[in-house]
Parts: sequence; C-alpha cells; structure tokens
Amino acid sequence: PAKPKKASKPATKVEPDNEFNAEVGEQPLIEWNENCEMGIIEIDEQLKKLTELENSVYTTFRANKSKKEIKETLRSLIDFASYHFGNVEGYADAFDGKKLLKHSFDEFLNKINEFLNLYTDGKIKSADGLMLYMNKWTESDIEQMKNLGDSLKK
Repeated sequence: PAKPKKASKPATKVEPDNEFNAEVGEQPLIEWNENCEMGIIEIDEQLKKLTELENSVYTTFRANKSKKEIKETLRSLIDFASYHFGNVEGYADAFDGKKLLKHSFDEFLNKINEFLNLYTDGKIKSADGLMLYMNKWTESDIEQMKNLGDSLKK
C-alpha cells in the first residue's frame, strides 16, 4: 500500500552548525523556587522576573506566535536583563566575583542578541538550543547570586 505523503514545508535557509539550531528536543522551563533565592528581596524578585521572561521567550516561540511577537518578547528579555544586571553590579561593588558576574552578564546579553539577529534573518528554526543555553546559564547565575548574597551578609 502507498504511504500518504507528508506535507512538505517550504525550504528555509538554516545554518545547521548554529548552536541555537541544535536538535535537543523540547527543553524544560526554568523553575523558580525558594532554593533560587539569594536573600536580597529586590534581586530575588528580579531573578524571578528574569526566569519568567526566559520561559516566555521559549513558550512564545513554541506556540508559533508571530515573528513580531517573538521579537518583542526577546527584546523585553534583553531590556529587563540589562536593567537587572546593572542593578546586581551595584550590589557587587565589593564582591570578589564582580568581574566574573560582569563577564557572565555580558555573555548572556550577547547570546540573546545573537539569537534575535539570527531569528530576524530567518536562520533559526527552533528555540530549543536557546532554552538549553538559558537553563544552563540561569543555573550558574543563581549560584553566583547566592555567592554574592553570602558575601554581602558577612
């Protein structure tokens, strides 16, 4: 018996070596709980908001929202992350790991901007690689925030 033909998708130019297009399957959302808190209410609220925005980017992408809406969600993440990072750096003035924090923040913003640019150029087919990156980065960032919190409590 003949197999039914699958609907073919229009060919899109995708860079297969792009880390964001890694075939990693659906990524879990970033879970926020009290174990993520560093003990400074303002920063904890901002970290929670940051994880919500990261999850929003991913869910918006997976829900096949319009390109305009996805780009707006990415820009919201970039804007809030920039604000949050500046605020954390203010707290971190006397923190030994300030340079490491700054480097981590810059890397995050560069990655999200890179993803936005590639997406705008039509070179992104999936947000799974981005979510994988954000999951790993957020886990590391929360540990850095806890170290900062411990340092400030001394």
